[in-house]
Amino acid sequence: MTRARGAGRPRATLAKANRVEVIRSRRQLGSLAALRVGPRTAKRYQYSLRCLFEWMRSEGLSLPSEEDEMDAVVSQFIELAWQEGEGRSFAADAVCGLQWVSPLLKRRLHGSWALLKAWQRSELPARAPPLPVRPLLALAEWLIRAGHIGMALGILVAAHCVLRTGELVRLAFGQIVWAEDYASAILNLGVTKGAPGGAFPRQRAWNCRGCQQP
Repeated sequence: MTRARGAGRPRATLAKANRVEVIRSRRQLGSLAALRVGPRTAKRYQYSLRCLFEWMRSEGLSLPSEEDEMDAVVSQFIELAWQEGEGRSFAADAVCGLQWVSPLLKRRLHGSWALLKAWQRSELPARAPPLPVRPLLALAEWLIRAGHIGMALGILVAAHCVLRTGELVRLAFGQIVWAEDYASAILNLGVTKGAPGGAFPRQRAWNCRGCQQP
Protein backbone atom coordinates (compact mmCIF):
# COMPACT_ATOMS: atom_id res chain seq x y z
CA MET A 1 0.00 0.00 0.00
CA THR A 2 1.24 3.51 -0.83
CA ARG A 3 -0.22 6.95 -0.32
CA ALA A 4 -1.69 8.92 -3.18
CA ARG A 5 0.00 12.22 -3.90
CA GLY A 6 -1.94 15.05 -2.27
CA ALA A 7 -4.52 12.71 -0.79
CA GLY A 8 -5.20 11.63 2.76
CA ARG A 9 -5.92 7.99 1.99
CA PRO A 10 -3.82 5.00 0.89
CA ARG A 11 -3.66 3.80 -2.69
CA ALA A 12 -3.27 0.26 -3.90
CA THR A 13 -0.06 -0.67 -5.73
CA LEU A 14 -0.49 -3.37 -8.36
CA ALA A 15 3.20 -3.77 -9.21
CA LYS A 16 4.45 -7.22 -8.22
CA ALA A 17 1.22 -7.99 -6.39
CA ASN A 18 -0.72 -11.21 -6.81
CA ARG A 19 -4.47 -11.39 -7.06
CA VAL A 20 -4.96 -12.09 -3.35
CA GLU A 21 -2.93 -9.03 -2.38
CA VAL A 22 -4.87 -6.86 -4.84
CA ILE A 23 -8.19 -8.02 -3.43
CA ARG A 24 -7.02 -7.39 0.13
CA SER A 25 -5.79 -3.91 -0.78
CA ARG A 26 -9.01 -2.98 -2.52
CA ARG A 27 -11.12 -4.18 0.40
CA GLN A 28 -9.10 -1.92 2.68
CA LEU A 29 -9.67 1.00 0.35
CA GLY A 30 -13.42 0.44 0.17
CA SER A 31 -15.84 0.82 -2.72
CA LEU A 32 -15.10 2.97 -5.75
CA ALA A 33 -18.20 5.04 -4.99
CA ALA A 34 -16.71 5.96 -1.61
CA LEU A 35 -13.40 6.92 -3.22
CA ARG A 36 -14.80 9.62 -5.50
CA VAL A 37 -14.00 12.28 -2.88
CA GLY A 38 -11.52 12.43 -0.02
CA PRO A 39 -12.50 11.50 3.53
CA ARG A 40 -12.54 15.12 4.76
CA THR A 41 -14.72 16.22 1.86
CA ALA A 42 -17.06 13.29 2.41
CA LYS A 43 -17.37 14.24 6.08
CA ARG A 44 -18.35 17.82 5.14
CA TYR A 45 -20.89 16.58 2.61
CA GLN A 46 -22.43 14.19 5.12
CA TYR A 47 -22.81 16.92 7.72
CA SER A 48 -24.53 19.34 5.33
CA LEU A 49 -26.77 16.61 3.96
CA ARG A 50 -27.76 15.58 7.49
CA CYS A 51 -28.74 19.19 8.22
CA LEU A 52 -30.68 19.35 4.95
CA PHE A 53 -32.65 16.18 5.63
CA GLU A 54 -33.34 17.14 9.25
CA TRP A 55 -34.69 20.49 8.06
CA MET A 56 -36.88 18.73 5.48
CA ARG A 57 -38.21 16.44 8.19
CA SER A 58 -38.99 19.37 10.47
CA GLU A 59 -40.86 21.09 7.65
CA GLY A 60 -42.81 17.95 6.78
CA LEU A 61 -41.18 17.71 3.35
CA SER A 62 -40.72 14.33 1.71
CA LEU A 63 -37.83 13.47 -0.56
CA PRO A 64 -38.81 14.67 -4.07
CA SER A 65 -38.75 12.22 -6.95
CA GLU A 66 -38.22 14.85 -9.68
CA GLU A 67 -35.08 16.90 -10.23
CA ASP A 68 -37.01 20.19 -10.47
CA GLU A 69 -38.75 19.56 -7.16
CA MET A 70 -35.44 18.68 -5.51
CA ASP A 71 -33.91 21.86 -6.87
CA ALA A 72 -36.75 23.90 -5.38
CA VAL A 73 -36.34 22.28 -1.95
CA VAL A 74 -32.57 22.78 -1.93
CA SER A 75 -33.06 26.39 -2.99
CA GLN A 76 -35.26 26.94 0.07
CA PHE A 77 -32.56 25.40 2.23
CA ILE A 78 -29.92 27.71 0.75
CA GLU A 79 -32.14 30.74 1.39
CA LEU A 80 -32.54 29.59 5.00
CA ALA A 81 -28.77 29.17 5.39
CA TRP A 82 -28.30 32.70 4.03
CA GLN A 83 -30.84 34.17 6.44
CA GLU A 84 -29.47 32.24 9.44
CA GLY A 85 -25.91 33.46 8.91
CA GLU A 86 -24.38 30.18 7.77
CA GLY A 87 -21.28 30.13 5.56
CA ARG A 88 -21.54 29.71 1.82
CA SER A 89 -19.39 26.58 1.97
CA PHE A 90 -22.02 24.93 4.18
CA ALA A 91 -24.72 25.50 1.56
CA ALA A 92 -22.39 24.51 -1.29
CA ASP A 93 -21.54 21.26 0.53
CA ALA A 94 -25.23 20.39 0.61
CA VAL A 95 -25.54 20.84 -3.17
CA CYS A 96 -22.29 19.02 -3.93
CA GLY A 97 -23.22 16.31 -1.44
CA LEU A 98 -26.48 15.63 -3.23
CA GLN A 99 -24.62 15.27 -6.52
CA TRP A 100 -22.15 13.00 -4.71
CA VAL A 101 -24.77 10.57 -3.42
CA SER A 102 -26.93 10.90 -6.54
CA PRO A 103 -24.82 11.58 -9.67
CA LEU A 104 -28.01 11.92 -11.74
CA LEU A 105 -28.59 15.29 -10.07
CA LYS A 106 -25.44 16.72 -11.63
CA ARG A 107 -26.32 19.68 -13.89
CA ARG A 108 -29.93 19.44 -12.69
CA LEU A 109 -29.86 21.80 -9.70
CA HIS A 110 -29.79 25.00 -11.74
CA GLY A 111 -31.70 27.15 -9.25
CA SER A 112 -29.53 26.07 -6.34
CA TRP A 113 -26.30 26.87 -8.18
CA ALA A 114 -27.72 30.23 -9.25
CA LEU A 115 -28.36 31.11 -5.60
CA LEU A 116 -24.82 30.07 -4.65
CA LYS A 117 -23.42 32.30 -7.40
CA ALA A 118 -25.55 35.21 -6.18
CA TRP A 119 -24.26 34.53 -2.66
CA GLN A 120 -20.67 34.61 -3.88
CA ARG A 121 -21.20 37.90 -5.72
CA SER A 122 -22.98 39.56 -2.82
CA GLU A 123 -20.76 38.64 0.11
CA LEU A 124 -16.99 38.75 0.36
CA PRO A 125 -15.38 35.67 1.92
CA ALA A 126 -13.92 35.91 5.42
CA ARG A 127 -10.17 36.27 5.03
CA ALA A 128 -7.37 36.21 7.55
CA PRO A 129 -6.46 39.73 8.77
CA PRO A 130 -2.96 41.05 7.97
CA LEU A 131 -0.20 40.54 10.52
CA PRO A 132 0.17 43.62 12.78
CA VAL A 133 3.35 45.68 12.52
CA ARG A 134 5.01 44.64 15.78
CA PRO A 135 4.64 40.86 15.29
CA LEU A 136 5.84 41.33 11.70
CA LEU A 137 8.99 43.18 12.81
CA ALA A 138 9.57 40.63 15.58
CA LEU A 139 9.36 37.81 13.04
CA ALA A 140 11.76 39.64 10.72
CA GLU A 141 14.25 40.16 13.57
CA TRP A 142 14.05 36.49 14.54
CA LEU A 143 14.77 35.50 10.92
CA ILE A 144 17.75 37.87 10.80
CA ARG A 145 19.15 36.45 14.04
CA ALA A 146 18.71 32.96 12.58
CA GLY A 147 20.66 33.98 9.49
CA HIS A 148 17.68 34.07 7.09
CA ILE A 149 18.23 37.64 5.95
CA GLY A 150 16.66 37.14 2.53
CA MET A 151 13.49 35.71 4.05
CA ALA A 152 13.29 38.58 6.53
CA LEU A 153 13.63 41.12 3.74
CA GLY A 154 11.03 39.25 1.71
CA ILE A 155 8.29 39.37 4.33
CA LEU A 156 8.97 43.06 4.98
CA VAL A 157 8.76 43.93 1.29
CA ALA A 158 5.65 41.78 0.83
CA ALA A 159 3.88 43.43 3.76
CA HIS A 160 4.95 46.95 2.78
CA CYS A 161 3.99 46.59 -0.90
CA VAL A 162 1.00 44.24 -0.39
CA LEU A 163 2.47 41.54 -2.61
CA ARG A 164 0.87 38.21 -3.33
CA THR A 165 2.91 35.16 -2.40
CA GLY A 166 3.57 34.29 -6.03
CA GLU A 167 4.71 37.83 -6.80
CA LEU A 168 7.16 37.76 -3.91
CA VAL A 169 8.78 34.42 -4.69
CA ARG A 170 9.12 35.32 -8.39
CA LEU A 171 10.54 38.79 -7.73
CA ALA A 172 13.95 39.18 -9.41
CA PHE A 173 16.62 41.84 -8.94
CA GLY A 174 16.00 43.24 -12.42
CA GLN A 175 12.40 44.09 -11.48
CA ILE A 176 13.55 46.60 -8.82
CA VAL A 177 14.23 50.16 -9.99
CA TRP A 178 16.01 52.22 -7.31
CA ALA A 179 15.96 55.96 -6.84
CA GLU A 180 19.28 57.81 -7.02
CA ASP A 181 19.49 58.11 -3.23
CA TYR A 182 18.31 54.49 -2.72
CA ALA A 183 15.61 55.79 -0.39
CA SER A 184 12.79 54.37 -2.49
CA ALA A 185 12.25 51.86 -5.25
CA ILE A 186 9.66 50.74 -7.79
CA LEU A 187 8.88 47.02 -8.05
CA ASN A 188 7.88 46.10 -11.60
CA LEU A 189 5.85 42.94 -11.09
CA GLY A 190 5.08 42.36 -14.76
CA VAL A 191 1.72 41.04 -15.93
CA THR A 192 -0.38 39.59 -13.13
CA LYS A 193 -4.03 38.81 -12.61
CA GLY A 194 -6.41 41.24 -10.97
CA ALA A 195 -7.99 43.50 -13.59
CA PRO A 196 -11.58 43.02 -14.79
CA GLY A 197 -11.48 41.58 -18.28
CA GLY A 198 -7.81 40.66 -18.27
CA ALA A 199 -4.39 40.94 -16.72
CA PHE A 200 -2.34 44.10 -16.43
CA PRO A 201 1.19 45.09 -15.33
CA ARG A 202 1.43 45.83 -11.61
CA GLN A 203 3.86 48.14 -9.92
CA ARG A 204 4.45 48.83 -6.24
CA ALA A 205 6.31 51.76 -4.71
CA TRP A 206 8.68 50.95 -1.88
CA ASN A 207 9.70 53.83 0.35
CA CYS A 208 12.63 52.58 2.41
CA ARG A 209 12.26 55.38 4.94
CA GLY A 210 8.75 54.19 5.71
CA CYS A 211 9.47 50.50 6.11
CA GLN A 212 8.62 50.66 9.79
CA GLN A 213 5.01 51.18 8.72
CA PRO A 214 4.23 48.31 6.31
